[in-house]
Amino acid sequence: MRQVDAMPGARERLACNLDALAKVDGAMAARLRGAGPGEEAFGWAVRASGLVGLVDPRLDGPVTRPWPPERQLEQVGAAMARGFDQRSAVVCLGVGDGHVLNTLAQEAKSSLGMARTVYVVEPDAALLRACLATHDWSGSGSPLTDPRFVWCVGPGWASQARRKRARPQWPTPETALAIGRTAYEQVGAEWQALESVLLAQDQATVAEITQRYAGRESRAMAASLARHPGARPGRVMLVTSRFTTVLQHSSRLIAEALESLGYVVEFLIEEADHLRVGRRDLGKAIQRFEPDAMFVLDHLRPTFGKWIPESLPLISWLQDDLLHLMATEAGASVNRRQVVFSHDPALYVHSYGYPAAQTLLQLKMARERPADTGPGYDHDIVFVSNAGQRPEEMIAAMRVHDNEGQVDVVSQAARQLVSDFSAGASFDAAVAVERLLDQVAAERGLQITPTARRAFAKSLFIGVVSPLYRQQAVRWALAAAEERGRTVSLFGAGWETNPEFAAHARGTVAYGPDLDELTARSRINLQVVPYNCLHQRLLDGVAAGGFFLIREHPSDVWCRDAAELELEIPQEMPDDAAVLAGGGALADRLRAIRARAAGLILNVPESVIGDIRRDRAAGLENRSQMLPRHDDVTFTDAASLRRQMGRWLDAPEDRAAVIAEQRAHVLEHCGHRAGMRNLMDRAASVLALAD
Repeated sequence: MRQVDAMPGARERLACNLDALAKVDGAMAARLRGAGPGEEAFGWAVRASGLVGLVDPRLDGPVTRPWPPERQLEQVGAAMARGFDQRSAVVCLGVGDGHVLNTLAQEAKSSLGMARTVYVVEPDAALLRACLATHDWSGSGSPLTDPRFVWCVGPGWASQARRKRARPQWPTPETALAIGRTAYEQVGAEWQALESVLLAQDQATVAEITQRYAGRESRAMAASLARHPGARPGRVMLVTSRFTTVLQHSSRLIAEALESLGYVVEFLIEEADHLRVGRRDLGKAIQRFEPDAMFVLDHLRPTFGKWIPESLPLISWLQDDLLHLMATEAGASVNRRQVVFSHDPALYVHSYGYPAAQTLLQLKMARERPADTGPGYDHDIVFVSNAGQRPEEMIAAMRVHDNEGQVDVVSQAARQLVSDFSAGASFDAAVAVERLLDQVAAERGLQITPTARRAFAKSLFIGVVSPLYRQQAVRWALAAAEERGRTVSLFGAGWETNPEFAAHARGTVAYGPDLDELTARSRINLQVVPYNCLHQRLLDGVAAGGFFLIREHPSDVWCRDAAELELEIPQEMPDDAAVLAGGGALADRLRAIRARAAGLILNVPESVIGDIRRDRAAGLENRSQMLPRHDDVTFTDAASLRRQMGRWLDAPEDRAAVIAEQRAHVLEHCGHRAGMRNLMDRAASVLALAD
C-alpha cells in the first residue's frame, strides 16, 4: 500500500461532482459547498490492485470498516448475493471511501425489474467531499445522480432522513451496511430510533382504520359495490405491482372497466423501479380513500399481514395457480369479508379448504381494443411464449426439490418427462405427473406424502411439462412450415439460447399494443397451453383481430361434452346423483365424462351438471363455452396441424370470417366491462351476507 497526500485531478473531480449534484439536489450541493475545503484533512492509500482508499489522520488509519477496500467489497457482495434477490432497500452507515457506493450504483435490476433503494448517511460533510475528489460521479447512474440514492449529509442528517423516509413508497431498509468507522458509531442507533417512530405511526394508522371499518356493516358496502339504486358509487382500491409480467396490465384493464361502470377506483402501484408499495402506503391510502373493497390479483390477506383491517372487504381473483395460494393455510385465511374468484373453485375448496360459499368461478377476460386493420402480414406462423428453455435447464431447476428428503425423485421424474416427450408422448395434467412421481419413488423403495406429491407434481408440471408441451407443438409447426416454404417466428425468452430453436427466435414482444399488432399482422398464431385453451393470450389475441390455430387439450373437450349433455338432461334431474340413479344412456355418458375428468383434475366436481346449471344462473354459461368455429381451428398432433396449416395459410378471406365470428363472441361474453359487471355483482351478493 502506498500512501499519498494528494491525488491528480482531485479538485476538478470535486468541482464536476458538485455541479452535477446541484442539478439533482441543490440543497445538498449547497451544504457541501458551504462545508469548506475539509477534504484536505484526508489522505489517500493506493492499493496494489489500483483501488484508492481514504485515510484519516484523526483515526490513525482508514475511514472504512473493514480494511482494505477489497475485503469490504467482498463482504458486501456476499451479503447481496445471499439475501437480496428482491433488491430490498439498504442504509449505508457512512460513505467510507466510496467503493461500496460504486458497487451499489452498478448493480443490475432483478429479473423482475426491481432496483434497490440506497439510503446514505454521512454526518461528516468533509469526508463526502473527499470522496467526491476521489471518484468521478458526475455522469448518469452514479451514486450522486441515480434517483434511487437518498442522501442524508452533515450534522442535520437525522431531520433529512425523517423527511425523506416519510415520502410515499420509499421503502424501509432491511439491512444496514456498516461502511464508515465514525458513521457506524454515530448513526446506527439514531436510525433505528427513526424507524421505530415511523413504525409506531403506521401502527396508529392501522388502529384508526381498523376501528373505522369495524363499525361498518358489510351490507352497506356491498350495496355500493352492487350499484344499488340510491347507493353511492362503489369505491374500489386496486393494489398491484409493476414487478409482474401480466398482472399489472390485467389490473389496469380491471380498473378501466370498473371506472367505465361508474366505480371510483384508487390504483396503487409502484411509481418507479426502486420504490415499493409498503405498509404506510396501504394504510394511508385506506385512510384517505375509504374503499368499500380492496381488489387484488393472485394474493390473499396474509400478503398484507396486519396492515389492512380484517373487516375491510377483500376481493381476490386467483388468475394463476401459485404455490402460496395452493395451501390449507391459504384457505384458512379467507375470512367472512372476503370473496375469492378462480378458474377452478372445486380445486381450492376440496384440496385447500377455501370456503365454498365464498370461492366462485371466474375465467380470464379479454383486453378490448379496435382490431388492427392494416394491410398485409409481417409473419407466416407466430408463437409467443417464454418456453424456450433447454431440457437440461428444466431438469437442473427441479434439483432444488431433491433436498426435501426425497433423494433424487423429482429430478429423476423430470428426466423421465424429457425422455417421454422426446419419444412423442405427452402429459396433459398434473394428475398424470403425480402417477409418474409414485412410479419413480416406488423404484427407489420410497413413499411420497400426498402433500409433497401434489407440490412436486405442480412444480414439475409448470417447470417441465408446460414448456415441453409447447416445444412439442413448435416442432410440428416447424416441420409443416418447412414443407410449404413458410417461416415460423418464435417470440419470448429462452428460444435464442436453445440450439434447436435459436434460428427461429425473434426476441421478445411487449404485452399490450405491440403484442396486439404482432398478433393481427400474422397469418397464423399458435395457441398451445397444457390446460383449457381459453387463456389470456388467446382471448386478447382474438380481440385484437388475430387468427389462431389451437392445440386442443382434453379439458376443452370434456367441458364442451358436459355442457352439451346437460342440455339433454331433464330439469327434474338437478345433479349428477339424480342422473346416475336414473340409469340409461344419459347416465353412461355422464359416467364417461366424469372418468375423463378424473384423468385431468384432482377433484372432480361433486355435480358436474349442477355446476353447469349454477353457472348459467349466474350468467356465466357463455364464458365457459368454446369459441365459435373451435373444431375448425384445432389440432391434436403433427398430422392435424399440417392439415390445418394447409387449409388456412393461403385463405385470407376464410380466416377473416373466423376472426370476425370469434371476436364478436369474445367482446360480448369475455370483455372486461361485461365480465367485471358480473364479477362485482356476485362479489357484492356474497359480501352482503358476511355479517
